[in-house]
Amino acid sequence: MIKYSVIIPVYNSKEPLGICLDAIKKQVNKQTEIIVVDDCSTQKGIKEIVKNFTLRFFQLKKNCGAGRVRNFGAKRAKGEWLIFIDSDVVVSDNFFKGLFKKLKHLPHNVCLQGVYGWQTPIDNIYSQYKNLYYFYNFFYRIKKERYSYLSSHCFIIRRDVFKAVEGFNRQIKTVIEDADFGFRLFQKGYRVLLDKKLIVTHLKRFSLLGLLKNDAKLSFAKVKHISRNFFRNDREKLIVISGGRVSEMYLILLNVFLAPVFLLVMLVAILYRNTFTLYLLVLLLLFLLISNFNFFKFIVLKKRTVFLLKVIPVYYLDMLSAFWGSVTGVIDYFLLGRKY
Repeated sequence: MIKYSVIIPVYNSKEPLGICLDAIKKQVNKQTEIIVVDDCSTQKGIKEIVKNFTLRFFQLKKNCGAGRVRNFGAKRAKGEWLIFIDSDVVVSDNFFKGLFKKLKHLPHNVCLQGVYGWQTPIDNIYSQYKNLYYFYNFFYRIKKERYSYLSSHCFIIRRDVFKAVEGFNRQIKTVIEDADFGFRLFQKGYRVLLDKKLIVTHLKRFSLLGLLKNDAKLSFAKVKHISRNFFRNDREKLIVISGGRVSEMYLILLNVFLAPVFLLVMLVAILYRNTFTLYLLVLLLLFLLISNFNFFKFIVLKKRTVFLLKVIPVYYLDMLSAFWGSVTGVIDYFLLGRKY
């Protein structure tokens, strides 16, 4: 009898898919089925990779987006538990052993959220920076186990709860479909429990341009998500905006909105060499360092000072791209009237 359904959405991630499946296959038992759903990838060879494993494979005829793909897999799942894992992550050793043990005692109204580890075999600064940032968010910015957001790279939910919430929002084709889903769980009285022992390794390869485009797109979608839900009661509004991490969100938002100010002051200082603008530039730089002291300290502990010096410009550009995404999101939502 199938008790667990592992659902893996795939879109143009041929390279990490085999590694992802191999790690899962080594750990699961006979009560577990693996479902892979290809979202009409343009890459060739995904079907051939899947053939090397005993699993259920579906190939969609048109690209639908990650949320709809997960809904497709969930609809065909036989297990009591749905275990969603992205195709570009690798589960840690004994991941399923610990998970199966925990699920035996998990209350019906609780879902589990797994976390990214800080290490990645992808040897470039952009991928390593992004994984450090993910890890820091999960392990240091989120103080409590109760989590008000949901991140779809690795989460576990009962099939009947997934149905009760009506799955992922079909209107959201790009990113932030997981935050929307997590918020609807919260509205219906369900909880998301952050389990820091459920660690996965992220295999996504970022370039600088890819990183900036990814985070601009994420900020664009996040602003629209907040705007759609802003006029709710105070408690719900707080969860939408911050995921319950208010003090940390203030600093992140301040960094995002000061990023273009820093750029403008730097350009004025270079062009006019004005003493006041030079002092202002130094003050803004000091604020950037002080407000991110804990994160930068964490990077030094993991990767040393030289790596941090390389990361600071990347972090700044990341905040600048987040600002651009936020502004275009506001324009798209309020001026152009596009709600999704």
